[in-house]
Amino acid sequence: MKVRPNRFSVTRGLLRMSWNKKNLYNLASRNFYPDLARRTLFQQMWQAKKEIRAYHGGNITERQFVSTWQSEPLPVYGDTFKPAQGEENTRGRRKLPPMQALTFAPLERRLDVALFRSTFAPSVYAARQMVSHGKVMVNGKKCKQPSYLLKDGDMYTVAPTAIAMLSTRSSTPASEEADGEANAEPTPDEALLIEKVGKKMGQSGPAPLKFTPRPFQAPWMFIPEYLEVNFNTCSGVFVRSPMVKPGKCEIPSPFPPEVHGLAHEYYSKRV
Repeated sequence: MKVRPNRFSVTRGLLRMSWNKKNLYNLASRNFYPDLARRTLFQQMWQAKKEIRAYHGGNITERQFVSTWQSEPLPVYGDTFKPAQGEENTRGRRKLPPMQALTFAPLERRLDVALFRSTFAPSVYAARQMVSHGKVMVNGKKCKQPSYLLKDGDMYTVAPTAIAMLSTRSSTPASEEADGEANAEPTPDEALLIEKVGKKMGQSGPAPLKFTPRPFQAPWMFIPEYLEVNFNTCSGVFVRSPMVKPGKCEIPSPFPPEVHGLAHEYYSKRV
């Protein structure tokens, strides 16, 4: 039987959607992308495909990864070679939108990816398990498909007890309760909503929950602009598709746009 390699291996150094300490070490130890100047074009595309595949599609199979990939040419942002008024040549100084980063933008619509981006799950693998166990609702209905593609305006809700950072006060050690910090109580409306969500998820009785940060969580505590998240109700809304702006892309990725472009070129020749 073939042994599956550790996805957080420090030797391989592949980045994943996870708060794992080894994954954070791989991210921190990579100060720059490997120099590919001495490699052939195919080797460059293969390296980019391996890196992008591990981060943006590590939770799905290769077939699923290719099926969500858009084989159409990437959009062009106006006349990229037209100099600005009063300048002769600004090609080297203009900040153009990194269109290459939109190569795998449809993957951001997956329910398990949206849960990880919303910081409801410590990893995309935990988010996948959360959905499979029936702890997530989409538009008020229980959804057990991690591959469900969210549409613009879809709201997803997570059972509060399924979130790793939330725990009951009774299970909190006495040393943490005696630290002198006041814990904010939920408002009556928020408590009622939490109780309703708990009943739909098969839970009984409103349990007071306390937010307890997990180790190595801080670097991942940010919300993309295409998501709207409410932590008081443990819910979020997929607002729109990710967009690119001059010099900026809304899709969180540890790789530069050039790597996305090489991965796009790899799959465009094989699909």
